[in-house]
Amino acid sequence: MKIFSCVLAFVYGITYCYANFEDRLLELESLVEVQNSGYEKLKSRAVNVENEVASLGANDPEKSGKHPLSDETEGDEDTEHTSPDLPDFTELISRRASSTTAAFQAHLSGIHCFNDHETVIFDVEDLDIDGVYGSGMYNLKDGIFEPRVSGVYAITWTVAAPSESQSFVTELMISGRMMGVITSDPDRGVHTDGTAEPTAQRSVVVGSGVHPSTAIVVVQVNAGDHCFIRMRHSSGTCRNVLSNNNVVRTSFSGWRLF
Repeated sequence: MKIFSCVLAFVYGITYCYANFEDRLLELESLVEVQNSGYEKLKSRAVNVENEVASLGANDPEKSGKHPLSDETEGDEDTEHTSPDLPDFTELISRRASSTTAAFQAHLSGIHCFNDHETVIFDVEDLDIDGVYGSGMYNLKDGIFEPRVSGVYAITWTVAAPSESQSFVTELMISGRMMGVITSDPDRGVHTDGTAEPTAQRSVVVGSGVHPSTAIVVVQVNAGDHCFIRMRHSSGTCRNVLSNNNVVRTSFSGWRLF
C-alpha cells in the first residue's frame, strides 16, 4: 500500500511538472513573438533613416558641385533660385531706418519779445517725425525738443532782429549745457565816417535792412535730453525777434544723423 502511494505521488508530480513546463514554454514563445515584432519595427525605421540620409546627401551642394546661392538648376538654367530661409535685407534695413528716424522743425509766428535767459518758443510746428512714437518730440508750449532715440543730431536755428532793434545773442541749450551760440545784429545803417548816430554833418548812410543769423551744431544727444533755444543776453532789456513770411522766418530744426 505504501509502495502504491509513493508511485502514485511520483506520477502526479511528473504530470504537474510537465504541465508547468508547457505553460512556461508558451510564455517564452509569446515573448519571442513580441521581440520579433519589435525587431521588425526597428528594421523598418533603420531603412527609413537610410533613405533620409541618402536624400540629404543628394541635396548637399558640396557633393552636387553647386554653390548654395547659385541660380542654376539642373535641366533649366533660366530658373531663378529662391530660398525661403534667406532674410529680406531690404525690409530689415527699412524697418531699422524707420525705427530710428527723428526730425522736427518749428518757426516763430511773428515778432516776439524775449528777456535774458528766456526760452524762445517757436509756436508753429512744421514737422515732427518720430520713428518710435510717430510724433511729439517738439513741445509747442515750452519750446523744448526732446528726442526719444539717442544718437548724433544736427540742430540748427535761424534768428533775425528787426531793423529798428538792437543786437542780441541766442544759444542752444542741451540739458543745461550751452552747445552753440550766435549773434543777431540788424543793419541799422552806418554813416560814411563809421558812426551810427545821425548828425547834420553826417547824413549819408550806407547799408540797411535785416540780416538773419543761422547756426548749426552737430552733437550727441541722448534720449530724454531737453534741447531748446534761449536768449542769452540782450543788454538787460527785452529784445524783439523778427519772423514773417515776407522777409525771414525765425526757426528751430533738428534731425538724427545716425
